[in-house]
Amino acid sequence: MFVEIKLESDLCTASGESVPGVIDIDIATDELGFPIIPARRIKGCLKEAALEIRDALQEDFNEIAFALLFGISGEQEGSLKVDNGVLQNYEVLRKEVENLKSDKRYQTFYQKENITDYYTYVRSQTSINKNTGAALKDSLRSLRVIKKGQVFHIPIELETDDQEVILLLKNCCKALRHIGLNRTRGLGEVSCELKEELALKQFSHPIHVHASDDNLCQLTYQLTLQTQLILSQQIHSASQTDTYLSGSALLGVFATEYIKQHRLENDAHYNEEFYRLFLSDHVKFLNAYPYDGEIVYYPTPLSFVQKKDKTECYDLAFNEDQQTVEEEKIQTKKLSGYVAFTVGGFQKYVPEVEIEYHHQRPKNRMIGHATKDEGAFFQYVVLKKGQSFCGSIIGEKHDLERLALLMENKDTIRIGRSKTAQYAKVNIQLDSISDYETTFFDYDERCVITLASPCIVRNPNTGMIEANPTHLINEIHDKYPMLSTKQYFVSTTEIGGFNGKWGLPKIQCQALAAGSVFVFEIKECEVDIDFEQLEKDSYGLRSNEGFGRILVNQHGFNSIYYRPEIEQKDERSLAKPIHTQLLLTAIQKRKMHEQVIERALNAANVSLHNSLISKLIGMLDAANSIEKFEEDTYYKKQKILSESKRKKLQPFWDFYKKNQFAEEKKQISIYSKDYRLLTEESKAYVDSWELAKLYYKTIFLQMKFMNREIEKKKQVVKNEQ
Repeated sequence: MFVEIKLESDLCTASGESVPGVIDIDIATDELGFPIIPARRIKGCLKEAALEIRDALQEDFNEIAFALLFGISGEQEGSLKVDNGVLQNYEVLRKEVENLKSDKRYQTFYQKENITDYYTYVRSQTSINKNTGAALKDSLRSLRVIKKGQVFHIPIELETDDQEVILLLKNCCKALRHIGLNRTRGLGEVSCELKEELALKQFSHPIHVHASDDNLCQLTYQLTLQTQLILSQQIHSASQTDTYLSGSALLGVFATEYIKQHRLENDAHYNEEFYRLFLSDHVKFLNAYPYDGEIVYYPTPLSFVQKKDKTECYDLAFNEDQQTVEEEKIQTKKLSGYVAFTVGGFQKYVPEVEIEYHHQRPKNRMIGHATKDEGAFFQYVVLKKGQSFCGSIIGEKHDLERLALLMENKDTIRIGRSKTAQYAKVNIQLDSISDYETTFFDYDERCVITLASPCIVRNPNTGMIEANPTHLINEIHDKYPMLSTKQYFVSTTEIGGFNGKWGLPKIQCQALAAGSVFVFEIKECEVDIDFEQLEKDSYGLRSNEGFGRILVNQHGFNSIYYRPEIEQKDERSLAKPIHTQLLLTAIQKRKMHEQVIERALNAANVSLHNSLISKLIGMLDAANSIEKFEEDTYYKKQKILSESKRKKLQPFWDFYKKNQFAEEKKQISIYSKDYRLLTEESKAYVDSWELAKLYYKTIFLQMKFMNREIEKKKQVVKNEQ
C-alpha cells in the first residue's frame, strides 16, 4: 500500500538547512541528491486533512477510526506507519546511480548537487512596502523548490484491516491538496491518492540450529537501517541518538510481537513463558554494535589514547605504553567511537549521524508556523540509514527457538523513537542458533576486563544504585577471589529509557560506561581461573537488557597501533546509464554551459564600441545558425557598410577568426576527455547553434561589462582632477 502524490505546482519541503549566501531555505534530499518528502510532514498533513473532515462531518465523523489510524498522543500508537516520500521508480534510479558512481568516469556527473539541480530550481522573493510598492530593504530571500509534475510514492503500512479505518485514510488522501512551505502563496499544490498493491506471499526465515541442549546458546542477529534512526537510553539527550542499538529496545520489539501473536494484552506478565523470556534473567538481549559485514566493532576501551596531532596510539592498560606516556610526558586525547581488535592493533569505526529539523505547529490550525507561546522548532541527531549492526541473544536453546519463531515471517521491525513516521524502520536477519563462544585470550599473570556495555551496580550495604567501580570489582572478586585489582580506567553515564507499554520513562540511574577498563593481577591459587565463564557471566543489574557484559583479555598485553581500513576495489561491473539517461543528459548540458561560459569570459579581451556590441547581439539573437550569423555580420554587411564602419568592424573579425567556436569547444574538458560518455542528445548539443550562441553572447556581454568598468575608472580620475 502506498500514497501517490503528484505535484500540481512547485513544492518546497524545507529541510531547515541553507547554503550561506546562495539559498536561504533548502529542501530535503537523500544522500544521493534525490528530493524526498519527509514522512513526518506527510503524516501531519494527512492528520490535518482528517481534522478538516471531522469539522465538516461533525457528529457523523468516526472518532474510533480516527484514533485507530493516527493514535492518541501519550496513550495509544496509531496503526498508520509512514515512510519518506520518494520519486516514482526511486529504487531503480537509486541503484543505477550507485552503480554508475562506482565507475570513476561517471563520478563527476552523478554528484549530489547535480542530481538535486535536475529536479529543482531556486526561486527568489521579496517583501513589498505597502506604502511605496517597492521591495523592503534586506528582504530578498531564495528558496529551492521541486519542479511541478514530479510524482512521489509514499510507502505506508496499515496494521489493521478495519474497513472504516481504510475508508478514512482514502478520504484523507482525497482531501489533501497542499503540503510544504508557502502553501498559501502558490507552492505545494498536490493531488493525492491511496493505492493498494497486491499482497505478497508470506515468507519464512528458517533458523538453523547448531547447538546442544545443555550448553548456553546464542542467537545472532543483524540489523540494517532502512530509514534514519533515533534511539537513546541516556538522560538529557532525548534528541540525540545513541550510536548503537540497545538490547533493551530489541527486548521490547520481541516482547511486543509475542503479545500480539499470543493476544495477551495487559496480562502478559502472568504468562509463564512471557515472564521467562522477557522479565527474568534466563534470556539476555545484548546490544547491537556497528558491523561492516565481517567484523563487529565494540566501544573503544577508555585506556586507549592518541597522541595529540599525531596518529600514534597507546594502551594505558599495557605497562610499557603507560610508562612511555608518563616518562616522555606525552599529551594525549581520548579515542571515541568503536574498535575491532586485531593482531597487534585495532580498526576504528565511527557511525555516521545526521541532523534532521522538525516543526511542530500550534494547536490552532489557522496558524502555519511556531509562535512564541505555541509550537516549536526542534532537531534530532539521528543515525544515517544503510548502516548495519550486529548483536546476539543469549539463553537456553529452547528459549531461543521460541524467540526465532516470533520473527519467522518478519524481516522488518520498528525500533526507537517516532516509529510511525520517517524513522525506526530496520531490517532484521536472524542467523543460526549456536553454542555461545567466548573470544578471550588466556594469560597467567594478568587479566584485563573491558565493559562491552554499560554496567549498573548496586551498593551492597545501602542497596542504592551507584556508579562506583569498587562495587563491580567486589562482585567480580566474590566470584573469582584470585583476581586482585591493579588499576582501572572508568567513566560514568546516566541511563534512562522509556517503557512503551506503561507510557512512562524508566527509572533513571548512574552506570559505569561501556569501554571502562579494569586491570587485575592473578594471585597464586589452587583453582585455575575459568576465563570462559568469566566472560559468559553478566554483572550488575538489568542483565536481561544487555547491561553488564564484558570482554576479557582483548588488549593490554602489547603496544597497539591504528590500522586504517584498506579501501577495497569495487569489483562491480561497469554499468551504463539506462533509466537515468535524461538525468545524465541534463547534467552534461549544465557542465557544457559552465565550461563554455568560462572559456568565453577568458576570451573576451578585445574592446569594441557598445553600439557595435548591441548590434552584434541583435544579429546573434536573429540568427538561427552559425552560417547565418557570419553572413549577417560579414558577407552581407560587407557590401553595404561604408569604409569607416568596415574599419570599426574589422577588430571584431580579427577576434572572431581567432576564436572560432568549432575550435574552442574542443578545448572544454567534457568534449576532450569525456566525449565517449556523452549521451546522443548531449553529443548533438555540443555541435548545436544554441551552445555556440551562448559562447558568443557571453563574450559580447563581457565586453560591455569591461567597457563599463573602463568608464567608471575614467570618471573616478576625472572627479579626482
